[in-house]
Order: sequence, then structure tokens, then C-alpha cells
Amino acid sequence: MNKPSHSMENEKLSTYAKGDLFEERVYDYLKRELEQGDLWFSPKFSQIFRKKKYYSREREDFIVFDISIEVKRPELTEPSMIVLIECKHYGSTIPVNDVEEFCSKIVQVTGANVKGIFASASAFQAGAFKFAKNKGVALVRHFDEDGFKWELSRPLLMRALSLAARQRAQIKHGMVEPHYQPSTYTAYASTPVGFTNAWQGVMQDFMHGVKDDLVVLNKLIVNRPPAKGRVAFVSKAAIEKRTQELLEAAGYMGGSVEFQAMIAQEQSISGLTVHFRDQSKSALGRISFHPPEINIFTDDSEAPLSRFTLAHELGHFFLGHGHYLEHEEMRSDDLEIAASLRIPRSDIERLEWQANTFASYLLLPRRALLERFALIAGIYGIRNRGHGILYVDKQAVNYGNFKLVLENLSHHFKVSKAAVRLRLVGLGVLVDMLNQ
Repeated sequence: MNKPSHSMENEKLSTYAKGDLFEERVYDYLKRELEQGDLWFSPKFSQIFRKKKYYSREREDFIVFDISIEVKRPELTEPSMIVLIECKHYGSTIPVNDVEEFCSKIVQVTGANVKGIFASASAFQAGAFKFAKNKGVALVRHFDEDGFKWELSRPLLMRALSLAARQRAQIKHGMVEPHYQPSTYTAYASTPVGFTNAWQGVMQDFMHGVKDDLVVLNKLIVNRPPAKGRVAFVSKAAIEKRTQELLEAAGYMGGSVEFQAMIAQEQSISGLTVHFRDQSKSALGRISFHPPEINIFTDDSEAPLSRFTLAHELGHFFLGHGHYLEHEEMRSDDLEIAASLRIPRSDIERLEWQANTFASYLLLPRRALLERFALIAGIYGIRNRGHGILYVDKQAVNYGNFKLVLENLSHHFKVSKAAVRLRLVGLGVLVDMLNQ
């Protein structure tokens, strides 16, 4: 019989080590959430354990579970609910057989409302969802928070307990795609009720269909008001007014906006610091709010993209987004939201849209932009011929005027041509038939 190779043994040990580290990370996270009252169950009546034993009548022995949470009614000695959690970290996807084995262990624990969660750092095979749902078990893919684009404060995270169809599809994709990189939430989960992107949502779903006295059980949870409209609505006019105030305070007189005076003034007030770093593979810029610090990852601080990134992060700061966030990163795909003139509905997209709108208004101030445009229009003889003062379609003459204006304004204000085009459309100066 062949003995296993050293490489196979090392790989097995490595898998066990990764599993232990993952289990420890999940335990520490849930323990912190429970103590803060952010895991749905009241910390006063709940306890979390690691490697606790539960008796199995079938085995006439004890079964050890990685993590367990016990919720106990005040007048009883036995728990009203037990949540049993198994943690796995594989190099490959989680097969349905592993979920089936976990379910067979859960049903052997009796005497309380027993719920099960199979938590994994790895992706799940698609077949695991249906099986887990039929068995009343939740599947959670728990992600490492390091490198997240957004780090949400608690009030905004609690917003995410119910999801629209588009978000459900995104969560399921994140649970089955092995190389999926999350940008917002710690956990993507499937429960017997549906999908959620928070551990709190998993625990909340477990309350559906419990057989115990709901009046009593409701005393064991942390009741929170419905989380609607967590991110305040800020109109375009209000954002523009804020940029005008900042420009006036910094002594802006026209041309490309210089940030030094604005940043220096704010540094004396709040301690805000701005640093330019080497280029990053993933991020264009990053802001931390406590203490306030902005990092821009670029080799050229005067490049249009670098300037827009800095203005974007300043937008998060001056619009008070530190109320919702601890950290935020701007990545290249965020520029797609900058192309939207409509205010998004979701909290996260709304924060991003506000910061992008702020950047546009700050870099292209209304009065200075319109004065410069009027000057260019006079020089090149551009005038309203019935369709708008600047009208672009596929006709050579219209496209030529459009190109001249964009190149001049882009160079003058040190911003991209795309930013100029969007700002002119927003001001009603440009009628853009090429993007209808």
C-alpha cells in the first residue's frame, strides 16, 4: 500500500489550518456582533460557544459543533433556541454531500428549536441551495473584510436585511462563484426564507415558523425600527451650493480648481490630510473618516483622473458620509455611476452618486464653465440653430464643434472630456444625440 506523500500531508495540514483560522475568524466576528446587540438576539439572553458538545440519542454520545449560539428564555434553564454553525474553508467548492452530513448531525440535537448554519469561506455548489432550504438550514459565505471597497457603519448595514430581485441574484452569484470578490458585505447567505447579505438577516429568518411562544421569544431579540432612507437625500442644488461655498472660501477665481487652499483650510478645522501614493492595482483613491485621511493612488497628481478621484473623496468628506462609513475606496468601475444623471435608489449607489456629482460640480463650477463656453462659442461661431446652442449628432459640422468645445474645456479645467460632456448635458447646454 502506497503511503501518502509529504506534499499531500502538507496540503491536508494546510487545509486544516485554514479551517481553524476561518472558524476562529467567524467566531470572533459573531461574538463581537452579539455583544454589540447587532446579531438580532439580545446579548442579555444569549451566549456564544466554540467547540461545545451536544448529546445525540442516536449515537448515545456527544457531537461537537464548531460554533453554537444559545438563546435562553429568562424563566427557563434550557435554551429556547440553539443555532449550530459548521465552518469550512476548502480550496474547492462546497459539495452538497458536506451540507447533507451537517444536516444529519443537527437533527440529532433535541430539546430546543435547533437551527443550523453551514458557513464557508469557499463557494457552494449550486445543488446545495435546494437541499439546505428543504432541510431548514442556512448557507453563509463569509468573506474577509480586508480590502473591502466599503466599510459600512452599523446603521447602514442594518439596512440590508431585505433584498430586491437584482440583489438576490447578485448574492447567489457571490455564493457560487469561486473567485468572487465582495465589495460591501461580510456575508452572503441563503436561508429557508430567502437571501440576505447580513448575518443579522440569517438570525431574523430563523424566527419564522418557530413553535415556541413568540411573545416570549420577541423579548429575546433586539428590536430595531425599519431601516428606510438611512442615507439622507441630497439634491443636486444642495450639492452644487456646497461646492460653491468651498470654492469661495478657497478664493477660487476661475480656471482649473486648485485643491491646496481648500485642503489646508480643512486641515486646520478637522485635521483632514491628503496623500498621494504609488499606483494601486485595485483602487484609485481611499478615504478613512476616523481620523479623516484621503489617499490618492497615482503617478501624476495633476492628471484628470487623479483630480476627479480627489474631488470624489472630498465629496464623501464634505457631504458628511462619515456618518455612514468608516472607509471607502474608489475604483475604476465607480466611474460608471458618474455617468448617471439620475439619483439612484439604493443607499450605497446614492452615496457614490453624491460623491461623483460633488466632484463634477467642484471641478467644473457653473459660472466659470458657462463663461468659458461662451468665449469658445464666440471664437468658433457656435450658435443656436434651433436644436440647442451645442448640438451633436453624426453630422461632421456638429461633431466638429462638439469636439472643439470638449477639448478646450477639458484642457482649461484639467478634467476628462467625459466629465465635461456630462456637466454640459446636466446644465442643458449640450444636446447629445450620440448617447440617446
